[in-house]
Amino acid sequence: MNENIFTTVCPGCSIACGMYVREKDDGAIDIDWRKDAVVNAGKLCRFGVRLSANLKNATSRVDGNEVEFSDAVTAAGKAIGDGATFVSVGNTTCAEHLALMKLAESKGAVVNTGMGAFSTIPSECHPTMGVGIPLDAIEDAKKIVLFIDPYEQYPLLVRRILAAKKNGATVTAVGWKAVSLADENKTIDPANYESELALDSDSVIIAELNPSTDPERVMVLLNLAKASGAAIMFMKPFVNAVGCDLASKKTEQKSLDQIIAEINDGSIKTLVCLDSDLIEIMPDETAVRGALGKLDNLIVITSRASAITDVAKIVVATEPLYKKAGTVVNAEGRALQNSGEGTDGVDAIGTMMGQPVGMYDEIHAALLATLGIDAVDERVVPAYEKPDYAAMDANPTAEAVETALVYAGGPFFWNGIVDDNDFVEMNLDMVTANSLLKGIPAKITSDAGEAAVKFKVSDVAPGVVLSNVKLPMTTGMVTSVTVSR
Repeated sequence: MNENIFTTVCPGCSIACGMYVREKDDGAIDIDWRKDAVVNAGKLCRFGVRLSANLKNATSRVDGNEVEFSDAVTAAGKAIGDGATFVSVGNTTCAEHLALMKLAESKGAVVNTGMGAFSTIPSECHPTMGVGIPLDAIEDAKKIVLFIDPYEQYPLLVRRILAAKKNGATVTAVGWKAVSLADENKTIDPANYESELALDSDSVIIAELNPSTDPERVMVLLNLAKASGAAIMFMKPFVNAVGCDLASKKTEQKSLDQIIAEINDGSIKTLVCLDSDLIEIMPDETAVRGALGKLDNLIVITSRASAITDVAKIVVATEPLYKKAGTVVNAEGRALQNSGEGTDGVDAIGTMMGQPVGMYDEIHAALLATLGIDAVDERVVPAYEKPDYAAMDANPTAEAVETALVYAGGPFFWNGIVDDNDFVEMNLDMVTANSLLKGIPAKITSDAGEAAVKFKVSDVAPGVVLSNVKLPMTTGMVTSVTVSR
């Protein structure tokens, strides 16, 4: 059997690990380690290893019926009028995102990346929120503070942090669960970060920015980085979130919560999603499904079959990411070129604007200008910059409830895939207090419903039920719940 081999990146998160995809004549794919990949030196987390089992190609549809690609493009072009809202969170190439920006501009709109924090936080902070410290530089830090769980959320950071420890760095983890590689695990009120963490210019802060992140918490971390002189990296859950952020008009964007609210009040009638499944991405799946059902037109341009393709009025099915011509930009600002040659997505969006097929070269040139480079070279990482910005008055939303179901996220979570780790974690005191028994699922109840879930005893903060799996009764990244047997 013949094989086509593509040099590409894992679509799991903003590290953008290099890999090979081997496509067989029957369309089946195998994942292979790319040993010369400069980002990850061939290593892959379990999401990347399992990609072939979880990747399902989309099918073009109109009103639930399978149609030819060209017919779906035509239908989408007719349905997208002035007043449409556009979303692209960063699950596709810069070329497709920039093409969608051109389409949105032709309709008097912008493309929303889902990162609503950009619209709230002053623009002078945006470079620091967007591109983080080079991954290699993490290994040279003297002190690292983690506001993520690298094992679950960004596994390929673990070896960088361990290398830093070997070089003498100390690691402090601040979060819901103890991190085993940390020298110290703390639960700290945001008001006390500066005094308790004692950072300096040799320190690195690693946090996350996702569509559900409270902008006020981002402000707190930016203030901490400013006061201490520490470098900071905001990891993101989508492979090309940084590339999309660099290209987009951040201050004009809406958060995903705002988009759902405006669908519910009738302000948004047409929604166009580019490789962005709001059902998967947003915590309250029931609420999102209810809102999407109120749209006159839900148009999805995507390479992957997912929950949103089942409910969309029009699905324009493009080639899978590994087959696309184009570039992604990872968390450290490194531009990475795909070896694919497919331009279905760019061509489809161009056709919707009445543009002739063949817009890719123009779009790619615009990308190079945006990035300030002459060519894409994966060995080149931009110098880390943290432009000066003023300290901000930040008041993070209180997340403390008596018992909280908390989502840590991670590649499986953001892609709507059930991981092998389909259990929640809680500490022994909670297990004992609720008379839970080993081998019998715990009943977790919120105002939105209940579910019986397997549990594991871990070193988790008091009152916290920690999950990497999206449960049906959630209402947010932190949900007030009760636990019983």
